[in-house]
Amino acid sequence: MPRIKFYKYTHLGNNFVLLDELESELLDETQKRLFASIATDLYHGIGADNFLCIESFSSEKAQSIGIKSDNLDSEPDIIFRMFEPDGKEAYCCGNGLLCIALHLDVYHGLKTAKILTEVPSDSPVVRIVKAGNERGFYEVKMGIPQKISSQFFTINCNAIEGSVLKTTERISLRLETDRSPFLKSVSDVYIEGFLVYTGEPHLVIIKPECKIHESATTLYNFIDFLLSSKGNSVKNLRCERKEESSRLFQQIGYLLNDERTSFFPKGININVARVENVDEAIISCRFYERGINKETLACGTGAVAIAETAVKLGMVNKKEITLLPVRERWVHKNATMKTELDDKGNWWLKGKPKLVYEGFIDF
Repeated sequence: MPRIKFYKYTHLGNNFVLLDELESELLDETQKRLFASIATDLYHGIGADNFLCIESFSSEKAQSIGIKSDNLDSEPDIIFRMFEPDGKEAYCCGNGLLCIALHLDVYHGLKTAKILTEVPSDSPVVRIVKAGNERGFYEVKMGIPQKISSQFFTINCNAIEGSVLKTTERISLRLETDRSPFLKSVSDVYIEGFLVYTGEPHLVIIKPECKIHESATTLYNFIDFLLSSKGNSVKNLRCERKEESSRLFQQIGYLLNDERTSFFPKGININVARVENVDEAIISCRFYERGINKETLACGTGAVAIAETAVKLGMVNKKEITLLPVRERWVHKNATMKTELDDKGNWWLKGKPKLVYEGFIDF
């Protein structure tokens, strides 16, 4: 039974187990998929949202995992692999790449690197990671968002601008709110949003900054409920409100990813957002990830999807967006995510990832 060294990283509560195979292979392809369940199992393994692996790039290695290196825009230094708890290989992860940037800096002395991502897709993408700047932020060049491929959706849409598609077919969801003391009047919610691809397919359900006396729709009221945790000065009622909002958000994620697969055949990442300040470009948000079928405390590709949507729709007046991940802020009240749009249309994700610990596990 081999003893495997691993590293546990987190960025804003989005946490990962990493295997470093830059110098030698620790697990073969079959073992990697089996190890994913142990790496992500909180109760019988290590515990994480996803299992990450980094490998040195070579044409031979690329070919062995089904990548045609001739099709790449530039030759990468490293191959980024991400596996879901069930062993399926995922596309991309912004927060995971921030953690890789920290790992390469600390353990390999690399201040920048070209990383091959989206390995299972038809067109893998090379992204750049950079070590911490003068303010301690690590950076990932997430690139230019793309129009979402038709393989990910069947719902009717109209193009808005660039990469953003607006859903023109409302999705009716019946939610279990009968026992909720907060949403007794809401049971049917009609979902409308925007589709964008940022290394992962995303549905962005966003509310613009409201003006005084502006009429609110049922969907906007529901967004407010998901993104607000105040509402009552009594502590136990605030806790109940948080629990109820999490339960209902989980329902939305389940309905769109498991019951309504006719709309999103391969699942869809869901981002609920609300613009808090137009001029300062501040947006509150929550994230549901399709690969692990649950809410995560933060999501890097989701943050970029929200930022891209807000800019393309003219909902904010700055190209540097501050996102407030509501679920993570329940634990760390000052938590923020930073995204910035450069002059060439590339989004950069910035953050301060942390090494939680390193260890060994028998496998």
